[in-house]
Amino acid sequence: MTHLNTTTLNTTTIEHIVDDFSFFENDEEKYTYVIDLGKKLPPMNPSLKDEDSLVDGCMSQVWLTCETNHINGKTVLSFQGDSDSIIARGLVGLVISLYNNKTADDVLKCDAMDMFQRIGFGNSISMNRRSGFSAMVAKIQHFAKTA
Repeated sequence: MTHLNTTTLNTTTIEHIVDDFSFFENDEEKYTYVIDLGKKLPPMNPSLKDEDSLVDGCMSQVWLTCETNHINGKTVLSFQGDSDSIIARGLVGLVISLYNNKTADDVLKCDAMDMFQRIGFGNSISMNRRSGFSAMVAKIQHFAKTA
């Protein structure tokens, strides 16, 4: 996962994430990596965990927030997220690594569901987790459309 400071635009692409996952030989290694992403996710302020930030469509409780920042003369979106499930928290970390500190246009152009398929989770992860991931992406895209 690319960790960025607030003075840098996010250059993480789907290709970067697909490359990261290409090193894993099986689904167990991929799940371990996703769990590690969740463990590295910065804690979310508990006051931000409210009905507005709750992601509809997830079996676990997942929260996502968005704020706009100005970096290098561009308006970019900055995301925070959390979950009460370790795997869902890792998936939150995955979408945040892809979308954090990108412009709204870049967020809307980025197809995280394609990435999800290409890293091998399209068939190996439960239908509930696929739906939850899709709901996370939809919430982030909603943030981008209204930014």
